[in-house]
Amino acid sequence: MQGMKWLGVFVVGASLMYGGVKGYDHFWGEERFTHETMIANQVVANVSKSNAEEQLVQAISDWKEDGFLYVEWAGQLNVVSKEDFEFDLPSSINAAQDGTSNTLQVALPLQVVTSAIQTITDDSFIQQVDVPKLQEHLVDVATSLENGTFTFSLQDYFNESATVETIEETVIQNGLSFSVQQELRELFNTDREINVLPMDITSLANWLMSEEIEISDESASVIASLVNQLIAATNFEIKERHISPTLPTYATLGYEARFEKERMDYKWLNPNNSKYVITLSFVNNMLRAELVGAALPTEITVETNRNETFAPKKIVQYSPTVRTGQTTVKEVGEQGKIIELVRTVKDSSGEVIKKETISSDFYPPVHRVEVKALVASTSTTPPGNTDNTNNTGEQPNNTGSNNPNGNNTGTNPPPNNNSGTGSQPPTGGTSNDNSNKQEEKSDADKERESPEGLYEGK
Repeated sequence: MQGMKWLGVFVVGASLMYGGVKGYDHFWGEERFTHETMIANQVVANVSKSNAEEQLVQAISDWKEDGFLYVEWAGQLNVVSKEDFEFDLPSSINAAQDGTSNTLQVALPLQVVTSAIQTITDDSFIQQVDVPKLQEHLVDVATSLENGTFTFSLQDYFNESATVETIEETVIQNGLSFSVQQELRELFNTDREINVLPMDITSLANWLMSEEIEISDESASVIASLVNQLIAATNFEIKERHISPTLPTYATLGYEARFEKERMDYKWLNPNNSKYVITLSFVNNMLRAELVGAALPTEITVETNRNETFAPKKIVQYSPTVRTGQTTVKEVGEQGKIIELVRTVKDSSGEVIKKETISSDFYPPVHRVEVKALVASTSTTPPGNTDNTNNTGEQPNNTGSNNPNGNNTGTNPPPNNNSGTGSQPPTGGTSNDNSNKQEEKSDADKERESPEGLYEGK
C-alpha cells in the first residue's frame, strides 16, 4: 500500500515535468504557465489561463492609452486609431508556448489603413503604396504591445510601380548681364543636381562648396532666386533668405534671394520623408530649374496679397558748372515697391489647410536727382565788380573764397587788413570806409543759401 502512494507521487511529478506543451498544475486544479513565459510584453509565469487573460486585458487597455500610431506623407500626419485593432485573447493564450516569448493574435482591417492614407493623399496616390505591407507593420506593434508613439512614412512603402514626377519647373532668362551669362554657361555646360534630402536643411553655400564651384555673388544670387521661385509652390520651408536694396533686373518681384559669400546664404528645409532633386541647366541663354520627386499630397498655390508702388522724390541740386536754363539728370530715379506673397495649402477635397506668408519684400524708391545752374544774384553789385567807387582802399587782391552757403572766410591784404568772417552773399559784398558791411539779401539769395532750398517737391 505504501508503494502505491509513492508510485502516485512519482506519476504526478512526471506529469508536471513532461505533461505536454504547457506545464499546467493539475495537482491544485488550475492550469498555470511555467517560468519565463511571456505573452506580448507581459510575464505570465506561474499565472493561470484565466488570470493571464485578465492581465492581458489590462495591458491592452494601457497600450491604447500610451502613445499614437501615425501614417505620414509630405509632413501631413493622420492617426490610426488603436481602437480599430482586434485582439483574439483566447487564441493567443492557447497558442502560447511555455518558457518562451509569445505574441498576441491581432487583426487590423485593410480598409482602416486605406482610409488613413486617403485622409492625407488622394486615390491615385494610394495605387503607389504597398498597403498590405503597411498593415503588417502596424499589426506588429500591436502584437507585442509596444508602448510609445510610432510614425509610418508612406515613402517607405512605395511599391515597384511607384514613380517620381516633375513637381515644379521655372526659368530665368531676362536681365542677365553678359558676364553672368558667360559664367552660368560655363558652370552648367552639363546639368547639375542639388540633392534635397528628407527632413534636412539644404544650404546653397554648402552645395557650392561641395561641388567646388567658384562663381561671383551675382551669379550665385541668380541661382538662389531661381531656386526660391521653384520651391515657392511646395511645402518646403525657407530658413534663410536676403534681398537687395533694389530689385535686380533678373529677379521677379517677391522671389529674389541675394547671396554673398560668407555673409548671406540661402537655405531651405524639406519637411518630407522623401528625397527630391533640383536639376539646374543653362540653355538658350536662360537658367532653368526642375524639381523632381514623389508627388505632394496637397495642392499648393501662391498668391499676391499686397502689391504697391511708391513714387520717388525729386531732388534738385545746383552747380556752377551747369549753364543757365539747363538741367542735368544725375539719377533717373525708380519707384519703390512692396509685395507680399501668401502660400495656400489645400487638401485633396479642396479644403484650405493653412495659409502662410512666404515673402514680404520692400524696396525703397530711388529718388530722382536733377542738377541745375545757380540762381542769378539780385545784388546791386554784380559778381566780380572791383570798381568800388565809395571805397577809398582798393581791394584788388581779395583772396577770400565764398562757399555755397555764403560764408566768406577770406582776408583783405594791407592796407585794409579786413578779416571778414561774417556771412556774405555768394556774389561778394561791398566795403565802405575800410570796413566790411553785409548787404541785405534778396529772397532768392536766402532761398538758394538755405539747405532746404536745395530740394524741390517730394
